[in-house]
Amino acid sequence: MGGKMRTLATGFAGLLLAGACLAQELRLPMGKELSAGGFVTTRGEIPGLNTEVKVRRDAENLYLTIFNELEPGTRPKVAGHRDDDVSIFGGEVVEVILSPEPESGVYYHLAVNPNGALYSAKRRDMSWNPPVSRKIDWKDSGWSAGLVIPFSAFGGKEPGAGTAWGVNFASGRTVQGGYSANWSGASDYHDVKQLGKLIFSGGEKQETAEIRKLVLRNNTVFLELGISGKTAGGSPWIRVTLNGQKYEPEKMESGGCMASSWKIPLSQDYLPQKSSHILEVLVKDKPDGRVLFHKKALANSAHAGDLKLDRFYYTYDDGKVNYSHDFAEPAEITVSRDGKVCRTIRNAKKTGVFYFAGPPTGKKAAPGLAPGRYVMEVSSGNKRTSRVFFILGKVPAPVPIRAEAEFKIDGDIFTLDGMPVFLLGGSPTGKAFLQFGDAFNVDYGRYGVQPNAVQILGIPGYRLTRQPATGYVFPPDAGFKRIVDKSLESGGKMKRFFTRIAYEAQMNVYEKNADGKLTEKNPPEFYAGLYRHLKAKAPERYFSIHIDHHGNLKEFASVCDIFETACWSSSFSPAMIPNLVRDMKEAKTAAGCKPVIFWLGGTIPNVSCRTAEELRAGIYLAVIHDLAGIILHMGHGYLPQERSRLWSLISGVNAEIQRFYPEFRKGGLLRDFVLKSSEGFAYAARKSGDKVILVAVNLSGGEKRLAMKTVNGDIDDVFTPYEPKVYEAEKQGIAELPL
Repeated sequence: MGGKMRTLATGFAGLLLAGACLAQELRLPMGKELSAGGFVTTRGEIPGLNTEVKVRRDAENLYLTIFNELEPGTRPKVAGHRDDDVSIFGGEVVEVILSPEPESGVYYHLAVNPNGALYSAKRRDMSWNPPVSRKIDWKDSGWSAGLVIPFSAFGGKEPGAGTAWGVNFASGRTVQGGYSANWSGASDYHDVKQLGKLIFSGGEKQETAEIRKLVLRNNTVFLELGISGKTAGGSPWIRVTLNGQKYEPEKMESGGCMASSWKIPLSQDYLPQKSSHILEVLVKDKPDGRVLFHKKALANSAHAGDLKLDRFYYTYDDGKVNYSHDFAEPAEITVSRDGKVCRTIRNAKKTGVFYFAGPPTGKKAAPGLAPGRYVMEVSSGNKRTSRVFFILGKVPAPVPIRAEAEFKIDGDIFTLDGMPVFLLGGSPTGKAFLQFGDAFNVDYGRYGVQPNAVQILGIPGYRLTRQPATGYVFPPDAGFKRIVDKSLESGGKMKRFFTRIAYEAQMNVYEKNADGKLTEKNPPEFYAGLYRHLKAKAPERYFSIHIDHHGNLKEFASVCDIFETACWSSSFSPAMIPNLVRDMKEAKTAAGCKPVIFWLGGTIPNVSCRTAEELRAGIYLAVIHDLAGIILHMGHGYLPQERSRLWSLISGVNAEIQRFYPEFRKGGLLRDFVLKSSEGFAYAARKSGDKVILVAVNLSGGEKRLAMKTVNGDIDDVFTPYEPKVYEAEKQGIAELPL
């Protein structure tokens, strides 16, 4: 028997429950020059400046010319110190990564700055010094590095026909906020699996398709595509789409090399908070459908038409909402609940105040509003945008933790007193400006911690070093183990804690010998041995390990009880959401049945880019994808007080999640509960007792309507940017759900 679905308030009003990276390929015959362009950032985004590589070879050398476009009238930042090759990465560089035998995991890394200074390493071993000649050229539009790389530098002769090397080209930029873009679409240059292919072909004729230019400027994508050679069916089949909508080229040239160009605006009536459009370029040979080229990238539009509120949660002690917008005047603001407008502000100024608790003393205003979820929308002409906020009847309080509650791992979840608990913590920060006190149930950053929270301990005895490369220095094995064993004697009476073996464990590991010299160790192997020792000495304890690069994801996930991780392509990206689901799934797959604590950047990559909506969506996505907790990275300075809406969200989201999480996570996953759904949403349904709980998240930076058919009825609802919502099935429909 079907029934309606009703929204569970994901704030605190109303009913609450208790408790693509595509493989890139270059086919390089003798004597022919190919172009490798279409760079995207390590976060999969289209950059604002173009980089193009020209590649050719002869019997002895590989020849590369890497051109880096510059902003008009600018010069690139140049960094570097004598006897410190790594220091060139403090400025602009171009990079080449080559792997003659990708299956071995060995790669060679070259980088050159605008002065011609060279960095070279085999993996991270900088003792590899190949005889690479380089030439730097300057133009008004940019600079280029010409490299001649002998095949003998890799210990072999000219690669034979059909040989495939791993390859990537990259450009490190210091402008436009700083970013690194690359040809293969890699998120980690040290992960051989993310390299493209350089195939040394014979003299046969072939067709090639290549992107010569791919940049995003002034909310417009500029794309240039070149096709050389003649396909079997004449002109190839080309499809360029943005969010699934096909775009025809503005210009086409034919002849020995066909060239096409596109100019695609990112214009919308609803102005998104942050919007990531998906650009896809697909080129096929007409007769046999053979793919000549395929690339996907994210086009992030700018913050045009912003609306800012001073908080995410409001209490009646606040009494008012302070807002600002940058829409053209005259603008109109409406406040609505459940789709019905309850307030209208005509000719709204750029900044203003909206009173919701009744009129202030001596002024006229509309009657107060009841607790609940509200949407403020600003519009001007045909442009509009909106933000959600909550009016709370009382200060939110998370589920209390008893002083005697025991912290346990049950499969891939955490429990307190036998009930599932989602861990939420904040890393140490310079200053905190929380709206409410009990923000976290993990005692990590020493602020905003609710009573009896779970604690994170550390392993003593090792230190951070910057020489010979950034990493950790450990004492000799026997001495270090004595220090560790002594530390394990503490915490015997503690009931709620786990011990982190290492933070950013992917960094280099060195063991200091008796003579003071350092011996480099393989990090996954070293920590595997340390983890075995820790579990042998304290089998009842839980140990975590943390990484923020995924080159050895499975290896690190296997040397802990709790896996902590972050991804620069999502966690610490200016646009968090586009790659977040992919990265969370990857971490969960690597960890298997272990709990995963995912890190999200609150102040990383900077203190201005993260929004309350993004962070809230990220936390709900962790719940949907069966992760066990979130740590908010609040370091590298602090989030300033004027980011009060984000501080408000951080203050109250712990209580928001704990209201439904224990029942939701205790339930069994219902994979077939949703029969049909609108695209652009992530969701999960679980059955616990006589309840079915469905959590859905809008993955878009714009307003989006959810049309969903479920076993228990239909949902037709409108979501604001990145908004999550929680639904519960009516009781009369639950009995008929398949278990």
